[in-house]
Amino acid sequence: MGDNIYHSLSTYRKQLARHLQNTVDEGLLNLSRATQEGLERAKQFTLEVPTVVVRETSTGSQMMRFEKMSKSLGDTGLGKSLDNLASKAKHVENTRLDRLRARNAFYGNKVDDVLEAGSKVGKDIDGKIFGRLELANKSHPKTGIKFDQEGFPIFDSFGDMYLEPEDYLKSRGTHFDRASKDLYQQIMANDELARRFTQEEIELFKKGSVPKRFTWHHHQKPGLMQLVDRRIHRQTGHIGGYSIWGKGN
Repeated sequence: MGDNIYHSLSTYRKQLARHLQNTVDEGLLNLSRATQEGLERAKQFTLEVPTVVVRETSTGSQMMRFEKMSKSLGDTGLGKSLDNLASKAKHVENTRLDRLRARNAFYGNKVDDVLEAGSKVGKDIDGKIFGRLELANKSHPKTGIKFDQEGFPIFDSFGDMYLEPEDYLKSRGTHFDRASKDLYQQIMANDELARRFTQEEIELFKKGSVPKRFTWHHHQKPGLMQLVDRRIHRQTGHIGGYSIWGKGN
């Protein structure tokens, strides 16, 4: 039990750390953009600059006088300083954007490595497990998939099945094999379900394979496997059951 608590806390600690890192980077990103906008507006300010003007009179003599001339701040030496500051703010923006993109691309590409683990984890932390908290009750920015209040994605499922508890810690390939063969049995007994697939796809399920347009999603609920759209699943970065109740925990 202690090991489970340790691993669970480690998982949530990483999630929280990533969420805080994103929050800081997004905050600085917004600040740098606001700074750039403010500096750009400042350059448009007009100054009344006292200027010595030499004019020639009708008699041929010269007369000096002070006149006020309008000059934008961007055309002065101070304007160049503002450009330097704006350049630095732009560098901050680019740096933060790069960090956010790299971090979220990494976790987004780890899609399949994060969804399944189970009852023990739930009990060890008072029945609560959490996914991507920053997306709780929101939609994924890339795919539009909605996330529940615990931060888990709600995919459209083409077929569900439950693995046996003794299979939880087996490989992903074993999970897919078990799930596909179970779905085949369901298809054989359910004409409505069968109409969702082509005959070729049904034959693949029979062999324990998965058609190209699908993949098996490890739901956060222990043992639950859902057949979902492969592309949407891949592009929807999420925490999966394989890292909660499966071998990846």
